[in-house]
Amino acid sequence: MLSAPGSATLDYRPDIDGLRAFAVLSVLGFHAFPEWLPGGFVGVDVFFVISGFLITRLILLDLARGEFALTGFYARRMRRILPALLLVLVVSLCLGALVLFADEYARLGEHVAAGAAFVMNWVLWREAGYFDAAAHTKPLLHLWSLAVEEQFYLLWPLVLMALARWTQRPSRWVVLVMLASLLASVWTTARGGSLAFYAPHTRLWEMAAGATLAALPIEHRQLLGRVSPSLWAAAGVACLALAVGFLDSTRSYPGLWALLPVAGTWAVLAAGLRARLNRSVWAHPFWVHVGLISYPLYLWHWPLLVLAEIYASEPLSVAHRLGVLALAGLLAEWTYWGLERPVRAATRSASWRRVVVGALGLGLLAVAAAGWAVRQAQGWPSRIEAQERFMAYFQNRYPTWQYFEKLDLRRQWRQECAFFDTDRYLREGRLPGGIVNSAPRAALASDCTDRDGRAHAVLLWGDSHAQALAPGLRDHLPADWQLLQVTSTGCTPRWDVTQPSATSQCLQSNYTAMQTVRRQRPEVVVVAQDAGHEADTLEAFAQALAQAGVPRTIFMGPSPHWHSDLPQLFARRLWATQAQRTWQGIDQAVVSGNQHLRQRLSSAVYVSARATYFDTLAVLCNTAGCLTHLDPADVAASITTWDRAHLTPQASAWLASHGLVQAITAPLSQESLAPLGSGAAGAT
Repeated sequence: MLSAPGSATLDYRPDIDGLRAFAVLSVLGFHAFPEWLPGGFVGVDVFFVISGFLITRLILLDLARGEFALTGFYARRMRRILPALLLVLVVSLCLGALVLFADEYARLGEHVAAGAAFVMNWVLWREAGYFDAAAHTKPLLHLWSLAVEEQFYLLWPLVLMALARWTQRPSRWVVLVMLASLLASVWTTARGGSLAFYAPHTRLWEMAAGATLAALPIEHRQLLGRVSPSLWAAAGVACLALAVGFLDSTRSYPGLWALLPVAGTWAVLAAGLRARLNRSVWAHPFWVHVGLISYPLYLWHWPLLVLAEIYASEPLSVAHRLGVLALAGLLAEWTYWGLERPVRAATRSASWRRVVVGALGLGLLAVAAAGWAVRQAQGWPSRIEAQERFMAYFQNRYPTWQYFEKLDLRRQWRQECAFFDTDRYLREGRLPGGIVNSAPRAALASDCTDRDGRAHAVLLWGDSHAQALAPGLRDHLPADWQLLQVTSTGCTPRWDVTQPSATSQCLQSNYTAMQTVRRQRPEVVVVAQDAGHEADTLEAFAQALAQAGVPRTIFMGPSPHWHSDLPQLFARRLWATQAQRTWQGIDQAVVSGNQHLRQRLSSAVYVSARATYFDTLAVLCNTAGCLTHLDPADVAASITTWDRAHLTPQASAWLASHGLVQAITAPLSQESLAPLGSGAAGAT
């Protein structure tokens, strides 16, 4: 018969609940305030070690007594896991119906089904990584860890039952399992991708680490006891603190880095209640209480945070994030005391246990079916039919690029004036190696860089945000002005590129633009870009162009930057009011930066370089907010940006006719060198 490891009883350890509290609060801190707690995601690793320790201790003790029953074990897991999980899945599905568009809701339905089937880790692995930006739009992302844990619970009892037949001391075999899984984790992590993060075989070692402690024979525990329990606890807490404060999403994880939280948790568990730190801190009533509700708290917090931010269409403020966490805490309290505890109390008799387990099983199937039905119904678009039609107008996914084709954006933006290989991008949906480092097209069209005899010429230079200005300038410049253009997607304008490039479209684009300045001598150069409007850089740029003989340089200030695509913001938050102006969803950091630049670039040094700063925000925004659309009779066709910041051709024409063309064609005088754009701030 298998001998029971350690103690012959399962004495309650309040310090373990305290450790659970640390784990869940770390995860909550990371999800709500990643800038403050960059390594809080390791709380999941703490949970894994605790689970491996507790479940192995329970199973080995029951096996030693001859009382272990596989069906009973799984029934206990169902009673423990399913009540809170089913509630959160149902509420998430209901809230999603109120907040999400059809494609988002369809994905949520798929994730509800995957969460109910405990395969969320595999679904997320197929989609993307845990730290990807898109991860923060998935309300059930956090269920990956529950899936990994339940897959462990499905396998581990069978492993321990087999060991019970072969050996009286399973600890050495548990250690071998742990080492094999650790090696798999390190190897898979080194290969990159998200498989190591989500796969059960690369996470098994963390739970097996806890299992090794539970499986240690008494004599080995006595060896551990030769080291002061307080020293074990202190070392463990130090490892945990280092993991939370030092690790972040830039580390290759899990791999060897996961040893920090795993070893820390193992040491705290090994110390036990003999350690003063465990008795006075982790066993404190506050930590114990948080630990008791840690499971429902973990389940509730992430869907609430994600759905709240999706609805707000902008990052939540600190106060709002704290409010969401407080709501998650209240729901966790009710879930634990009002649902989990009553379900456990109702299972004291065998007959009630069978009824409860059967009901939970049927509930799981029903929730999975409901989620899959939403997925198959493509997100139930009829519930918001008008908004869905509006959003369909802007559909622009590979391979059709319908919105680009509808607006004929390649012609509007004059793609023949870009070194970016648009044909390849539209054909493949991406460029290997990224946009900025891609090889340039062979050449631009001749009318992009060669003057045609008209009296005046203006060179438009920059990235795709400069391209977005082309439609308005082409249609509103006087007939005696030619529009030269060197604009390539993803390429911040630079004046200091002195050599052509056959490997970088951005180097080639900027080199060509500067050569065009020197050869063609345009009267005006308009420089536009998405971001990176640094005063020092623009001042040096202005000096360089002045030395090259440019009479006037106009640096375009940033366009309004929305936290989410403007069509989504309008359909989600502004639909009821059809607001033509709003500050809601505007990136205030861009607004603040624009104000600083406007003040800085009005200096005498800047003016002497024959350059000016065109305040785009002053034209498109006023005290009531920034323009969302230009024609209330047709919002879709007159929206100002089709994504977060790129101006539509209609908005480009608006900007050109409300100040930009005037700034370009104005006589070169001291008055024309003052910051431009303010005169049109009240335009509607």
